[in-house]
Amino acid sequence: MSLVVGVDGCAVGWVAVAWQGAHVEARVYETFDAVMAAWAEAAVVGVDMPVGLVARGPRTADAAARAYLAGSGRSASVFSVPPRRAVAATTYAEACRRALADSGKQISQQSFRLFAKIREVDAHVADPRVVEVHPECSFATMAGAPTRRANKKTWAGAAVRRQLLAAAGLEVPGEFPGADRVGLDDVLDAAAVAWSARRVARGEARAFPAVPAERDACGRLVQILA
Repeated sequence: MSLVVGVDGCAVGWVAVAWQGAHVEARVYETFDAVMAAWAEAAVVGVDMPVGLVARGPRTADAAARAYLAGSGRSASVFSVPPRRAVAATTYAEACRRALADSGKQISQQSFRLFAKIREVDAHVADPRVVEVHPECSFATMAGAPTRRANKKTWAGAAVRRQLLAAAGLEVPGEFPGADRVGLDDVLDAAAVAWSARRVARGEARAFPAVPAERDACGRLVQILA
């Protein structure tokens, strides 16, 4: 069975959950480059971060994922990824100016704080093994349909997500190097991304939008997979 990896950004860098057969392993890394180097043999590396940016306007992938999650109350967890020129900006003022020019909208401070991590992943955009996954789309697909669940940062929200993962055959390890440096929700999100990465490896993943048309400058289709 192919080795797949799910990656989620966290306060100290990145948390990765690797899954192959019955073996599940988790680790924390400072950079996305370090994740890719550690798991160079992975068939698919899913990441909860944009993979593929557009030149102008909002991405249809984000709108499609939000529409899918509308019934779960989690659609707001999918943020609109600004165009490439805005993501390249290193100051908030410049990012807002570029986003307004290229998409008609400014950006929030919260979005801007993700740009450094987006650029880390963007360095690997030409690698077909790296795919974009949104954990809430993964959990909704895992459950069979988008349904309302407790917030992932609550005990109840974590419990139901762990149950979904366990039912799918993915038991998240209780201890691993760096576990005390990351939140439980980050680890569960990375595990959900690994679940979708396995579906990508098997050719079973659901795409948002179902028929993607937008392409990054490198030519890859812009889509979120689950």
